[in-house]
Amino acid sequence: QAASGAVAVSDRKTGRMRIPLPLALALLASPAPAQFLMNDFDGSQGWEELPISIDTAAANTWQTGPPQKPFFASSYSPVNALVTDTIAPVPPGNISRFTILMPTDPWDMWPEFFLNFQQKYDLDAQHAGAFIEVSYDTGATWMNVFDDWVNPPVTQFFDEQWDQVLPDTLSNGEVGFTGLSGSSAVQPRWVWSSFCWVQTGIPLPDTVRLRFTCYTDSAATQREGWMLDDFQY
Repeated sequence: QAASGAVAVSDRKTGRMRIPLPLALALLASPAPAQFLMNDFDGSQGWEELPISIDTAAANTWQTGPPQKPFFASSYSPVNALVTDTIAPVPPGNISRFTILMPTDPWDMWPEFFLNFQQKYDLDAQHAGAFIEVSYDTGATWMNVFDDWVNPPVTQFFDEQWDQVLPDTLSNGEVGFTGLSGSSAVQPRWVWSSFCWVQTGIPLPDTVRLRFTCYTDSAATQREGWMLDDFQY
C-alpha cells in the first residue's frame, strides 16, 4: 500500500479497522493511497485480494483454515488464518514456504509503501525459525528482508501489550523470528508487524516477491509453528 493516513489494522474482536499507534502520528500528513490490497483468508472484506502463493512441495505444511491447536486456537480475525498445519505441530527436518506477490505500480507515484500483518509463532529457538526473504528479479535470487539493500525497509513489531518485539539471529544464520512470539514467557502473543519500504530510485520489476519460510532441523522439538493473518498492502 502506498503511504497513507488510512493505513490500518483490523481489530480481532470487532473486525473494524484501526490505525496502529506507532504509525498514527507519522501518517497523519501523508497523501491518499494509490492502492489497497489485503488478504485475511476470509474473503478480504470486499478489498482487492493480495496474491499469496503457497509452495506445492509435498512436505510443505502451510494451510489456510481455522487453527485448532493449544496455542494457535483461533485466527486474529475470524475465522481463517495461514498456518503451518491447522492441527498438527511442525515436524522436525521440515522447510515450508509461501510467497506474497506485491505489485509495484504505486511506486511510480509514491516514495514509500507499507506491508502490515499479524503473526504468532511457537518454535524451538535452538533448532527452528521463521524468516522472510525479498526478490526483485521474479524469484531468481532472494535476500533476507532485513538485509535488503535495494529498498531497505523500516520495520516495527509490537505484541498485543504493545511491547516491542525484535528479530533474532536464527540457528541457520538467517535473521527472523523464533521462540515464543511477544513478551510473554508462557504462551505466544499476536505480533503486529510492519515493513515500510522507501523507494531508492533503483528500477523495479512489476512485482516484488516476499517469501516466508518456516524451517526445523532434524533435532527440533515439535512446536506449533508459525501463523499469520490480516495482510494489508
